[in-house]
Amino acid sequence: MFRRVIFLLLLAPLAAPAGEPADPAAARRCRELIREYEKVKRSPLWEKVKERRRILEELRDLGDPAALRVLYTAFTKDREQICRIPAMIGLAKMGNLKVLKTLVRICLREHNDIYRLCLPLALGEAADPRIGPWLTKNLLPERKDRDLRAAVIQSLGLLGTKEAFEPIRKILEKERRHPRIVYESLLALGRIGGKEAIPVIAPYLENPDGVLREGAVLALAETGDPGVVARVLPLASDVSPRVQESVAETVGRYRAEPGIPALIGLLRSGRLRVMDTARRTLEAITGEKFGFDADAWELWLARKKAGKLPEKPVAGRNGSVATYYGLKILSDRVLFIVDHSGSMDAGKPPRIETARKELKKTLEELNPRTLFNIVGFGSGTTWWKDSEVKATKKNVAEALRFVDRLSVGGGTNVWDTLVEALEKNRLIDTIYFLGDGSPSLGRYTEQDEILIRFRWLNRFRKVRVNCIALLRGKVGRFGGRMGPGLGRGRSISPDRMYDEEEAARFLARLAAENGGTFVKVDK
Repeated sequence: MFRRVIFLLLLAPLAAPAGEPADPAAARRCRELIREYEKVKRSPLWEKVKERRRILEELRDLGDPAALRVLYTAFTKDREQICRIPAMIGLAKMGNLKVLKTLVRICLREHNDIYRLCLPLALGEAADPRIGPWLTKNLLPERKDRDLRAAVIQSLGLLGTKEAFEPIRKILEKERRHPRIVYESLLALGRIGGKEAIPVIAPYLENPDGVLREGAVLALAETGDPGVVARVLPLASDVSPRVQESVAETVGRYRAEPGIPALIGLLRSGRLRVMDTARRTLEAITGEKFGFDADAWELWLARKKAGKLPEKPVAGRNGSVATYYGLKILSDRVLFIVDHSGSMDAGKPPRIETARKELKKTLEELNPRTLFNIVGFGSGTTWWKDSEVKATKKNVAEALRFVDRLSVGGGTNVWDTLVEALEKNRLIDTIYFLGDGSPSLGRYTEQDEILIRFRWLNRFRKVRVNCIALLRGKVGRFGGRMGPGLGRGRSISPDRMYDEEEAARFLARLAAENGGTFVKVDK
């Protein structure tokens, strides 16, 4: 208590050094929000919790130093993660070194490691440049908790801390057996070191681990040197599709016209997601629209070199691909995740019938070479196959029967379903996730915790997650309090469980944070 009182007394002068005078309008709005916060800060009612989160998010983005006291109180005292995490980010964004040091120490003492994993998200927003050197000196040497060390390295890269370059380079040399540490070190060195980092990173372009080759390509792209394009172009023919995709992204980042032939070559790679990245990069560089038609792109390039481009653009052949709720299936390694919890019985016709009809249409449109699998989830998971199979007529017919057999019941176990999806389907690169409710069962049910942990897991896999919120019809509510709770024995109120606005928000963030697209279906 004594430490908290002293800290609160010190908050006023501890805002990060400001380069601009305070905005009077922002100051007025900050005072209004603080008054609103005082009215809801202790309420356990779900609507008040959401209101508290909204206020904290606005205070975080407003940036007025007067908000520090409220943000600190929320971070240290609020029981709700959805309130604590925006408060944590706001403290990092506005606080000076003393505030940031206190924030980090609180995170390290927390029993739940989610706050340590959240450090890059928070510290990447830090305005006080002194936090980077402090992290370098005090936390970078950490060896026992490798997830923490990886989070600190990632934070230092986002902060651009020059003092961390040499220590991270030494870590890279010593930790070669730990891919996550190596991966984060490469990216951090690229962001921090610029051209100086290129000789350190370049040897990893030949590493036998495809994940580290990809990391090296992305790290070179971070150096800001257009000359790295020439270094990464040979990897356009790499055996790893992820490496190929990272090469296309690097060429696009620098709008490097010498990379156009390699991009056209990727259109013939056979992996649809790689082809789609190459197509989008070509269109961004050239302004032309030839789709996946490699022949049309080659003809355009030959005419450009000869100075004989037509006055009017000529369209290429895009080809047809399957669609799912209007989303193109731009992958040939696909997993469909379908919610069949109790709430999927809502509506007329029931949501599950709508889901079955749309998925069956999509399955019948898949290219026979596409590898796919299906999993239904409620309280647990129901897998069609143990691993991906080709979309042959026989397999599709069997999958259609599986979809028809999905029965409604149970809660909404999102976390365990997502983890199983990554573990059981090692070849997939794209997920289409259909759901209609907030997480209510599983090891983790707090939305922010699921999002942060899944982003941490998926940082290596780079699986693209597209989400569909199927919200047609109204869900009936049941009395009492339900579910094993929010991962810490707390029960979930019906108001929270059946909040469709919250479900849509969660799925939209899941898609946005994992490279996907979100669709809301409510009509």
